[in-house]
Amino acid sequence: MTERLRLSGLTKSFGGLTVASQIDLSLNSGDRAALIGPNGAGKTTLVNLISGALAASSGDIHLDGVRMNALDQASRSRLGIVRTFQVSRLCRDLSVLENVSLPLIQRHGAAFRLWPSARRDRAIETEAIALLEPLGLADRAGRRVGELAYGEQRLVEIAIALAPKPRVLLLDEPAAGVPEGESGVILDLLSRLPADLPILLIEHDMELVFRFARRVIVLVAGAILFEGTPAEVADNQQIREIYFGRAGH
Repeated sequence: MTERLRLSGLTKSFGGLTVASQIDLSLNSGDRAALIGPNGAGKTTLVNLISGALAASSGDIHLDGVRMNALDQASRSRLGIVRTFQVSRLCRDLSVLENVSLPLIQRHGAAFRLWPSARRDRAIETEAIALLEPLGLADRAGRRVGELAYGEQRLVEIAIALAPKPRVLLLDEPAAGVPEGESGVILDLLSRLPADLPILLIEHDMELVFRFARRVIVLVAGAILFEGTPAEVADNQQIREIYFGRAGH
């Protein structure tokens, strides 16, 4: 498989506090990996480092062999490192179609300015519907996002994340806030994402993690404690004591 993302010795410190320590991690095309750990383990910090929201103190981040360290979050997103967030950032008063169209307009902006507006609008709408179709949201394209069930809103966020055609997708707790009865919608969506797209899932719902991931990375105190298959993680006594016996994520 082709390596898409590599982290080498990635470290982040705030003064004397180290929140990420010597993290080595790679994602290949088609990877389905999950990042778990107790509260305060540094999971979201790691996503922020990869996406460029935080600058690393040391270590390297490579996407398709190109060093990303000096690039800001917007530049990394344009090159293919795309993330979602724990807290919804949708425009609730806009329609589903309008929400998904915004990143498409941004992605195609320069080329689309050469087209007549009607042609541009049709092309944007066609591509937006194509993103919504496999998520089961095409029939809701005209509805205001605030009218959707919360699980469906999370699907809209993932459609928006797919709009830039990511090389790597970082999903930060996509099931956060989703009622228990709707979590299956998230899992069904994940199973239908492009097969070659490497995905790193950060999630506290262990049923979702074990059904989605082929590889699980356990983060404790900002460092990788263990990496293996879901079965290997579940059978590890140290992980059970540190993680599974505690409330929270």
